[in-house]
Amino acid sequence: MLETIKALLHYSSMRSNAGTEEANHFVRIKNEMGNTALHDAVKHYNDIVQCLVSADLGVSYYSNKAGKSPLYLVVEARDVGALALLSQAIHNKGDITTKAEGLNPVFRAIELQYWVIIF
Repeated sequence: MLETIKALLHYSSMRSNAGTEEANHFVRIKNEMGNTALHDAVKHYNDIVQCLVSADLGVSYYSNKAGKSPLYLVVEARDVGALALLSQAIHNKGDITTKAEGLNPVFRAIELQYWVIIF
């Protein structure tokens, strides 16, 4: 599956003459539930998370129809490995509350007493 994702991302970047924004369109596509590929990947596949985050860090903040971003889902699952990968998207701690769409992952971490994200 990872090789397929890499091939699709490579194909998308090769076809794009308009630059990174158009090339990243593939990573930003949402399914009928409002999930991007990164939303689904954070649930099970850290190698795919790494690949998708490398393509577009900003998707870490996109919310699905339930209002949950991939970052929120990682906090909810208490997945330290995926959180470490997504933390690449967090340039400073303020980004978590200002850029995240939908439900706030920091508030969820506090509710769960999952202190890893806060420190």
